[in-house]
Amino acid sequence: MTELLERLKRLLAEDPTLAARLAAITGDGNVVGDHNVATVNKLSAGDYAIQIGQLHLTLSPEQLRSLPVSADTASRLRAASTELPRQLRVFLCHASGDKPAVRDLYRRLRSDGIAPWLAEEDLLPGQDWQLEIPKAVRSSDAVIICLSSRAITKAGYVQKEIKYALDVADEQPEGAIFLIPVRLEECEVPERLQRWQWVDFFQEKGYDRLLRALRQRAEHLQSTPHYEQLQAATARQKRVEVLTLGRRILRRPPRRPRERPAWLWPVVGGVAVLLVAIGIAAIVVPRLTETLLLPTATSWPTDTRVPPTATSRPTETPRLPTATIWPTKMPTPVSPPAEASVGDTWTRPEDGMVMVYVPAGEFLMGSSDADVQADDDEKPQHTVYLDAYWIDQTEVTNAQYRKCVEAGTCRKPGCWDNENYNVPDQPVVCVSWDDAQAYAAWAGGRLPTEAEWEKAARGTDGRIYPWGNSAPGCNRANYAGCVGRPATVGSYLTGASPYGALDTAGNVWEWTSSLYWPYPYRSDDGREAPEAEGWRVLRGGAFFFGDLIVRCAYRGRSDPSSRIWYYGFRVVAAPVNP
Repeated sequence: MTELLERLKRLLAEDPTLAARLAAITGDGNVVGDHNVATVNKLSAGDYAIQIGQLHLTLSPEQLRSLPVSADTASRLRAASTELPRQLRVFLCHASGDKPAVRDLYRRLRSDGIAPWLAEEDLLPGQDWQLEIPKAVRSSDAVIICLSSRAITKAGYVQKEIKYALDVADEQPEGAIFLIPVRLEECEVPERLQRWQWVDFFQEKGYDRLLRALRQRAEHLQSTPHYEQLQAATARQKRVEVLTLGRRILRRPPRRPRERPAWLWPVVGGVAVLLVAIGIAAIVVPRLTETLLLPTATSWPTDTRVPPTATSRPTETPRLPTATIWPTKMPTPVSPPAEASVGDTWTRPEDGMVMVYVPAGEFLMGSSDADVQADDDEKPQHTVYLDAYWIDQTEVTNAQYRKCVEAGTCRKPGCWDNENYNVPDQPVVCVSWDDAQAYAAWAGGRLPTEAEWEKAARGTDGRIYPWGNSAPGCNRANYAGCVGRPATVGSYLTGASPYGALDTAGNVWEWTSSLYWPYPYRSDDGREAPEAEGWRVLRGGAFFFGDLIVRCAYRGRSDPSSRIWYYGFRVVAAPVNP
């Protein structure tokens, strides 16, 4: 046993990557490495049971992460391994008099795979608690505020912890689960915490409800990494790290449609039949009554108008009154002109957005096998024909989006309370696909299809970037941490596309109307159905993504309900012939 343990330690000492890979293998994963068969099973308590030959070890995730591992074994594990998920970090805020109940909560959270932070367990001797506790609050994924009559009435540091938590909660995106009040006993919830739904830990199902909330938070964070993580990676110029984080976000699965109970469909069908019957009755009965009880048609004045034709116009004979009252004046939509050339611009009256013209014709969509950077979903490269259209020169800005909010059509984005994202001339972010659709309709347009977006970005010749095939730089695009947050729209004139579209490489991801389906692209195959479920395509990359992602052909995708701090959009409109 000792020899095997020493052998394992020697293997681990050779390669620092295998520990995480071993920890990521769950179930009955038999992995061959250095002539030993390793079996790794994840236990219900969150620990990992490792067997190599006759050696049996039980290690916590923290112990496993701290072990280095063999390059030979790691190379053989790559095909079977998955990424080790990070545990959800939860700060426990409590009064000193509630320690017994909080210790119980701490143990239960750990047994369910959560990483709680408790001062008496995690604050090390010699550390400055006035520095470490605020740091722990800010680095946590969620904060549980344990409430009791003692916590509510006691003055002191627990009140400061609550204030720290409230400050950090104000920085979270709208709708995010972050601050969770937990009542340990019957007590009043302080007024400043009443906006968040609390849970009663002392009730039979209280802990289960708490766990559901934490798991929902964990699922959200798997697709939405913290801003601090990416900011730190950007500041350190760790481009591989930010690229990996971005790919992880964009490769997540879409939400599964909600299950409907079997009894629902007969009920819906019955209601639909009833409504149809009522509608028919509403039409037929009045007309039948007219026929039976009212004077004959000959006793009514006739309508002497002449139907309009190519050679005649209606007379001025007044129209007979009917039950339908039409508005006296219909609004006239303002649309961009049909006659235009490349380089022409048009200003949309609703929000003052400058639009650029993209003429009708074919273009090369996707990437060829010769592009070594291309992902499989960009292939095959194929020719697509598009009618002429106009597209926004830049992403829609905060100032423009605010007009729609003030008009009562659009909902407020989730980032306007954050100074990094609320500057008027920055692109609006923290908007979902539905938010973008609503704005586009209000502005008199729609979201671009991914084909329209790509043609506007690269032209017809299949170039890699909007400006050509040369590599990007901070003079052409806001990418890979050049700025560290969304830049003012239109800041990179040297990065313009052949049609004059700006910021199509980097700055923020842009929603398109298209479902994420395989190529070749066809607009009539169902991928443009607005009510269909599934990923929607995002294009352009964002301010912290690298060269690979800001290529014109790169396809991002996300759940349409996502309101993330680097998701924005632009609008298209079709010209109307005079």
